[in-house]
Amino acid sequence: MKNLIPYESINEAAKPLPDMPAFLKTAGAKPQHVKLGGPWTKDQTPNAWAIDGIPHPQSPKDTWEIYFFPGGTFHTSATGAKDLTFLTSGGKWKANSTGTFTIGRKTIEGVDLTFTTFLVFSPPT
Repeated sequence: MKNLIPYESINEAAKPLPDMPAFLKTAGAKPQHVKLGGPWTKDQTPNAWAIDGIPHPQSPKDTWEIYFFPGGTFHTSATGAKDLTFLTSGGKWKANSTGTFTIGRKTIEGVDLTFTTFLVFSPPT
């Protein structure tokens, strides 16, 4: 029993982010700690680059977020302020000088995204 580590000291997330890709710098991304599930970790070291507060094209009260992880994956989420709709999607990203992606009212240049998941909770009726 002397070899057991207390749960609070387990820290699998403490790994610094590599340098931010140029397309994310241009898009205004910021380093952020993102937790998409699993147990809480003690260290909240930034593990992704986030672009948040992206205005929805039809509803200025609704916002979208997109998180880019250094391993080449991404995750998006959108919340609807008035109808409690929640949209989430994810997939893989790859830097590409000729690629573009538009989310909400923001266009991100220099990246290709391939979606692998798409989920809507409480879709509008």
